[in-house]
Amino acid sequence: MKFNFESGRRGLNRHLIVLIGLCLAGALGTTPVLAHPVGDATQATEVKPWDENTWEQVRQKGPRPAAYLFTTSYCSTCVEAFDALHSRAEKALAANRPAPWLAVVMMDVQGVKAQHHAGHFHGMHALYAFDGYEPAVRASVDPSWPDVTPYIVLVDRRGKVQKILGQPRAQNLNDWLR
Repeated sequence: MKFNFESGRRGLNRHLIVLIGLCLAGALGTTPVLAHPVGDATQATEVKPWDENTWEQVRQKGPRPAAYLFTTSYCSTCVEAFDALHSRAEKALAANRPAPWLAVVMMDVQGVKAQHHAGHFHGMHALYAFDGYEPAVRASVDPSWPDVTPYIVLVDRRGKVQKILGQPRAQNLNDWLR
């Protein structure tokens, strides 16, 4: 089979390239870096707890604009969702707007395991892990959230919140960083 990288199959080809890179990284014992930091972001090294009170705290007093990507260690589409957030953040920075704050919230692993799985989200400002009874913690963010990832919460500079189940659409990203 011949791969044509100029065809309309760029999405498939991109996934193939990422898969090959991840396999090579695993064979070499390294953690792959899929994106570089935005603005002053560095790879978060500390795992902060995300409990039933955290959403209300960050909603009221957290940085703006901000994006919170809720993920699991097994989410196959969460890296792509983070890449969309990261790319849009880079565009904002290039347009001389403040770089949004990017956070990843691991729902199913804590500590070192969370750090290991979050290695795919290079460029985030903060790494959180659920701390407490998972359904209650999830309900504190959105009682109607059906426990599906990626789940994204975007907070714009004025504090307006968008909650997205799945991949963010261009309109979501544009509204977020107006």
